[in-house]
Amino acid sequence: MQTLKRTKLLETIAQLASQLEIKCYLVGGYLRDQLRGVDSFDLDFSVSDRLPELLESLAKQLNSEYRYYPEFLTASVKLNPIWKQDIQMSNLDFCEFRQEVYPVAGSLPKISSGSFESDLMRRDFTINTLAVELSLYLKFLENKSSFACLEQILINLHGGIRDLDQGTIATLHSKSFWDDPTRIFRAARYKTLISGSYQRATREQLTQALGEQVLESMESYRIAGELLKIAESPLSQETFIELSQIGVFAAIWKSSTVIDSALLSKSLKHVLLGNDLEENLINLLTPIVSAYQANNHLKSLGLKNRIAKQILERI
Repeated sequence: MQTLKRTKLLETIAQLASQLEIKCYLVGGYLRDQLRGVDSFDLDFSVSDRLPELLESLAKQLNSEYRYYPEFLTASVKLNPIWKQDIQMSNLDFCEFRQEVYPVAGSLPKISSGSFESDLMRRDFTINTLAVELSLYLKFLENKSSFACLEQILINLHGGIRDLDQGTIATLHSKSFWDDPTRIFRAARYKTLISGSYQRATREQLTQALGEQVLESMESYRIAGELLKIAESPLSQETFIELSQIGVFAAIWKSSTVIDSALLSKSLKHVLLGNDLEENLINLLTPIVSAYQANNHLKSLGLKNRIAKQILERI
């Protein structure tokens, strides 16, 4: 039932795009997860132009609301409760073909219209650059026997299929982490997600970027937001440990960036499951703080002295 509803949704989007004579592609995480054989709860679309018109028509068809961000050429459709329940998704994400320039490292990008190729080039990692024309994907769903496999119809300009097969996290260019340091957090998240490893050049870039304190160029709310996003993911504890191992927490607390300690504390505690909250908290924080002098930082999280003492004893 869920699959049929999702297909119906995709058919609606494809029909509206055809009526407006615009190109519409399914991109990114949904296709990545399809190749991994797991369900995905993210639908991202990239369209050639006329995005506001598509959104207006789609919102009416789905009896849903949308928000359009013209400065970024992006939009999100918030599905109504019936659609949300039927397809187990809350939002649909859209963007127009675009290109970006970062005026200052770590700043929000300046966006302008671009090509399909430039839109793929601005993505974070190769495994998230996979794309397929929506109408072709629907033909694949309708008659899979006519195709050898999903890979046959995918646009794979940056080796995303190879890297996914090999479990490799690879950036698209050497300054990726400087342009957008949030990709450091996402690198850890995706590495954990696919049980993979960093491409050698990408690992070197990551280490160099942290060494040059690129996180200082980010506003604190963006760092806290990435931590909260990780905290809400199924593999949150493993991802926090990965962040610690690559030096992210050390870099955060050694930098001059001031992060809301309440948000950080919430993000760490949010992942804790089970009855023994204090023991779980100790087990989670110990590997994270072991790389540096942590006493002041543990206090900043508002931890009870008893918990902070046990963590410091285990380091």
